[in-house]
Amino acid sequence: MRRLSHFHGVLIVIASGVIFSFGPLTLRATTEATDWQFLAYRSGSAGLVASLWLVLRRRRSVISVLRSADPRTWLAGVLLGGTMVCFVLALTRITVAPVALMQTAAPMVAAGAGWVLLAERVRPAAWAAIGLGAVGVAVMLGGNLGSVNTAGLALASLTPVGLGLYSVLLRSAPTGDLLVPIVVAGVLSGGAGAVMSLAGPGLGLPAGDALMGFIAGGVLIGLGLPLFNYGHRLVPAAEIELLLLTEVVLAPLWVWIWPGETPGAATLAGGALLLASVAGLALTAERLEPARRPTRRARPPRRRYSR
Repeated sequence: MRRLSHFHGVLIVIASGVIFSFGPLTLRATTEATDWQFLAYRSGSAGLVASLWLVLRRRRSVISVLRSADPRTWLAGVLLGGTMVCFVLALTRITVAPVALMQTAAPMVAAGAGWVLLAERVRPAAWAAIGLGAVGVAVMLGGNLGSVNTAGLALASLTPVGLGLYSVLLRSAPTGDLLVPIVVAGVLSGGAGAVMSLAGPGLGLPAGDALMGFIAGGVLIGLGLPLFNYGHRLVPAAEIELLLLTEVVLAPLWVWIWPGETPGAATLAGGALLLASVAGLALTAERLEPARRPTRRARPPRRRYSR
């Protein structure tokens, strides 16, 4: 089987960002679910689906796989679980656009942590794309922070820190099962959601709300996060978070189409700059790929015989 290249990794991460972008739409489609109830169903179903895949692939119990996992993989799962909690709680307090915008700081966190902890060299093209993305952030923030809920904004600001460090931890850990962090995150954040829900309204939800929670976790995270994790084997940490900005651009557009969370002109203009930075990084990654052509063995020189 042909080994996947850096460019293939770029495409895989972009695909995961597109899948993640539908997450806020599932929350907006609920009618009665509270933030903690939705979190319990979303994270719990993500952890359940990842556990099932883990058993089918490894032919071992989930407990035995978790016991053999590297501590950095566990820590990555803890960070991911905390990021899941902050993301959902932020979405219930402010609109999708500002929550998505805060994630644009993740490449800066990943670049700094990857440089310090992994000694990863950040390509000049990646730095240029990060700079262009920062301009897009500035444009969007200038038109969105006037009336944003402070608690929601504070929760949203923690998501890029978790995502950036999560990327670096995955790249620093030895090759292992990429489903382990999803199981850990799902158990921790889903358990927190269940405990908080049982202390309040309980876990009973209409069938439609429960279905949205399962789609958000079991389908979108269950499909998108393994792709995202696999991309870490092919793409440096700083570029991973930059490519994931496709989620930042597309998520506000979906909730603009329905249920009508209209983004301002600043959001659209900044989103265009972010999309340009992602596209530019993908194109430079393709140009950097070495040509892999089968090499022919050199023929020995012909001998000339004198008569």
